[in-house]
Amino acid sequence: MKTEFFLSCLLVFLLLGTIEADKNESLGVSKHTLAKTTAAMKPGQWKRFESKGFNRELLMSGGKSIMAYCNKAAWDIKTQTVHYIGMYHLTPPAKHIQFSAKTNTWEGLSGEDWYKTNKWFHAYDNSTAGNGIFYHNFWGQQVWAYTIDTKKWAELPKPPKAGSHGASLTFFPDMGNAGSLVHLHGNKLQILDLETKSWRAIIKKAKGAGRIGTYHNVSMYNPKRKTVIFGGGNGSKFLFELDAKENISAVKECPVMIGSKGSMSVFVIDPASGDLLVSPKINNTLYAYNLSAQNPEWKQIPDAKLKRSIVCALEGLGVTLWFSGKGVWLYKHKPLEN
Repeated sequence: MKTEFFLSCLLVFLLLGTIEADKNESLGVSKHTLAKTTAAMKPGQWKRFESKGFNRELLMSGGKSIMAYCNKAAWDIKTQTVHYIGMYHLTPPAKHIQFSAKTNTWEGLSGEDWYKTNKWFHAYDNSTAGNGIFYHNFWGQQVWAYTIDTKKWAELPKPPKAGSHGASLTFFPDMGNAGSLVHLHGNKLQILDLETKSWRAIIKKAKGAGRIGTYHNVSMYNPKRKTVIFGGGNGSKFLFELDAKENISAVKECPVMIGSKGSMSVFVIDPASGDLLVSPKINNTLYAYNLSAQNPEWKQIPDAKLKRSIVCALEGLGVTLWFSGKGVWLYKHKPLEN
């Protein structure tokens, strides 16, 4: 009887382990170095992350840094890759870099003709991920989709209103059957339904939406709340929340200006808690905001390890990744109390 009981327990243990492994595999989370590192981190911890191929040359193109005027990189959970496209002002070509968590390696990818010779170019907040990578071309109406496995770009329908420099693009998986792209320029919101390939403008405005800056805007998907947070821009400390039904609500004014301009801030959403994180680029101060709190307030938390960095929320791994010429860091946020 004891042997049968032991075998039964062992079978249940193995079955539960298989279910958890299948769940992780469905999320694209494999047991690579990045996954092991993030799993071992404690809430509130910053940790330098060592990876292959990350060096000064990777972040250079045309003899200049590709990190000028930037905010976020894009994380594709299916392929476990980070993507960033950037360029310094008037120094083409733009450069597309990729980090593969499976191989723990960074590399520069071959440039496409549509951005090889584009002189007026910065990264801003134009990259986003969802079943591939999407990118809004600087100073124009071109939006592109990148298939990671084939390394091919395809142009999507142009938005009805052109976005100037400093626009923002975010994939919203909960809006539409195949998800949507949210394009923000100033206080103009345009939505591309990826199933019908049709654009529409959001007419409804939140109180105070005029306080969004005219350019250098930011936006990001919040997987915890299934919403998109958007706003910021030149002179602005304001963000707004958009749900899948196109309802918009305001976030309390941030202590610092928010936006992709070099003197503004880094904005990201903690993928585990849904807390908003903002760090001014002029120093390492870090602020957090809990959208679900009864009386939400921006709170200063322990400083970030990097300033003037690019940031990426690693959904499925529960951390944010920050990188600059000084290296790569991971941050596991300690959620603010409700």
